[in-house]
Amino acid sequence: MELFYSIFFLPLEIIMKLILDFNLRLTGSYGTSIIWLSIIVNLSLIPIYILAQKFRKKDRDKKELMKDMLDKIKKNYQGRERYFYMQAYYKINDYSPFSSILASLGFLVQIPFFVAAFYLLSNYEPFLGTSFWILQDLSKPDGLL
Repeated sequence: MELFYSIFFLPLEIIMKLILDFNLRLTGSYGTSIIWLSIIVNLSLIPIYILAQKFRKKDRDKKELMKDMLDKIKKNYQGRERYFYMQAYYKINDYSPFSSILASLGFLVQIPFFVAAFYLLSNYEPFLGTSFWILQDLSKPDGLL
């Protein structure tokens, strides 16, 4: 598990820490630095979101074209026969059910960023005793929920 963390999350955590420290030097506030870190990460992921939207639209359009025939197959066949007819129809239309995973790319790419941000922000020692706006201590849960 440590190797997995070192490969996928640690580089992102280091980059986020550099961005956080840079923003701190600019703003002088840890709370504002966290907000800017969030904005920068989201802006850097916009191209991936756009690409995922294109994949999702392409997948949705292809499913819509195949819908009528798939409904007929589901209505008339059951079990293995249904499965094989559906697989054959997918192959004829050059469609893979796994392409839906590609349509989820935007969500899947966010996960490492969320994990890295969690590790960074939950273990960042300068937050101890630092307040921001209505939050008394950035190192502790806010207690609002």
